Amino acid sequence: MSLQDNASMTAFANACSTLWTNWANPPLAWPGGDRRSKRRNRIDQTIITNVAAGLMPKPAVVFEDSGTSNGSFSWTPWRLRLRRTLTANSALAYAEFVKFCRTMYHELRHAEQFYRVAQGLLAGSLQYPDKSESEVAQELNALAGGVGAVGGGGGGGGVGALVARFNTVSTGGQLTLTAQLVSQWLSIPLNVAQHAYNNRGQFAGYIGGAKPDWFRRKTVKKEVEEWMRATYKGTLSGLNAWTQSDEGKYDMYRDQPEEHDAHEIGNKIVAAIDAATGVASGVPNY
Repeated sequence: MSLQDNASMTAFANACSTLWTNWANPPLAWPGGDRRSKRRNRIDQTIITNVAAGLMPKPAVVFEDSGTSNGSFSWTPWRLRLRRTLTANSALAYAEFVKFCRTMYHELRHAEQFYRVAQGLLAGSLQYPDKSESEVAQELNALAGGVGAVGGGGGGGGVGALVARFNTVSTGGQLTLTAQLVSQWLSIPLNVAQHAYNNRGQFAGYIGGAKPDWFRRKTVKKEVEEWMRATYKGTLSGLNAWTQSDEGKYDMYRDQPEEHDAHEIGNKIVAAIDAATGVASGVPNY
């Protein structure tokens, strides 16, 4: 299961179609008091809950305004922010509604990107940028400090485990990462990294699946590596921050691997919502 799957996009589009049909007058059966809270509860408790189910921990949803942005995803608190003024508008235009739904899927895709990187690291399929196996062994041993390896959460305690890790490095082997270390590396909540650890076996199926036509790398695995490097490799992270600043004068931010992916999947969602509602929104690709 992935947000790039046609089935996932179709299910989301159908849920958005139902939301649009009932936007002005939400059914009494929907939880909440006034129309605003019913819309917000429907988005949070039904649409986003169903998107995350079986894939990754659901981001916490907050409705608040920040300029003209329709939403954003913050990975450190694992939080999805959505524009509250839109959900308060009973007369919202269809095109604006579609843009809002596109933002939801775009930002949820960012959550999946971070989750897939965590999964790949914990499955031993990816290597974190700019860290040697010796450095990784030292970090694992520093984490060990009496913390057990229950569920992959700790560094793995005991002198025997310490010796085994350095033996692995000395013989050219690959270390087994823990949820705690990956949580620290990626700056994601431990429960998200733990979920990725528990489901790390699914990463092979993900990278072995069909490659979306908008991916620029030759394989799914290489595309995920690009997402990771764009955020966590030192030189690229600095470039990424610059392209988002007032100094960035080009389309470099839009073409960052993770943004290219989220924008392209957002364009697919617009077409899917239009097909589900039977109404042409006229929302252009971005």
